[in-house]
Amino acid sequence: MNITKNYITCKICKKEINVTNGASNFNRHLSTHYNPIGKNCTQWYKKYFKRGLGVCVCVLCGEEFYHDDYYGFVDNQYSKHLQEVHNINQSN
Repeated sequence: MNITKNYITCKICKKEINVTNGASNFNRHLSTHYNPIGKNCTQWYKKYFKRGLGVCVCVLCGEEFYHDDYYGFVDNQYSKHLQEVHNINQSN
């Protein structure tokens, strides 16, 4: 029995991600580019957050954020928090 493996290339880092058993691996990988405490994150808002006990914490006010690997790549909770609470956006 032959098993065909399917891969998707990440457009950010060009890494080949195995999606043979579904897209959850790709979503999990992609979310590491947007999670401020993720190892692959290069987003402008990364410097405003630090790692807490299993959570992401805003260094300006201490608010905790829980990152969802599945929806993390479309979730703008970090930039939205900085803009609405601290009046900080990418152009600052």
